Amino acid sequence: MSKILIPVDGSDSASRALAYAVELKKQDQSIELLILNVQQPNLYSSLMEGISTQFSMQNMLLEQGEAILAYHAQALEKHQIEFDQSIKLGRVEDVICAQAKAEGAERIIMGRNGIQQGSYLFGSVAYPVVLGSSIPVTLIQ
Repeated sequence: MSKILIPVDGSDSASRALAYAVELKKQDQSIELLILNVQQPNLYSSLMEGISTQFSMQNMLLEQGEAILAYHAQALEKHQIEFDQSIKLGRVEDVICAQAKAEGAERIIMGRNGIQQGSYLFGSVAYPVVLGSSIPVTLIQ
């Protein structure tokens, strides 16, 4: 059985990556899909400082991650595809590579450009994942 990690961020590119993984799963039922959302706390700390006293920033980020996972999970449930999902906090590219290793994933499938637009050829997250991953990374336009 092979495991594929699909990082999702709510972008159209992530949705296309997930759709690609769904097609692979339909062809080979032994594939296990692992959906991951990573929230990067230090991106939002200066924006959120002093705005909310009811929730900690971590709780807010986890809620945002849950909403993103729920959005992407709908596509998988529509196709009656089993999957595992998780939300992690940290530097996105580092967490993706670490989670792939921890889960024993054999491949990462992700959108080339996500919510954060960084570089022209690859997104600001995709490029360091390709460089830092010890397993194949498939980037979806």
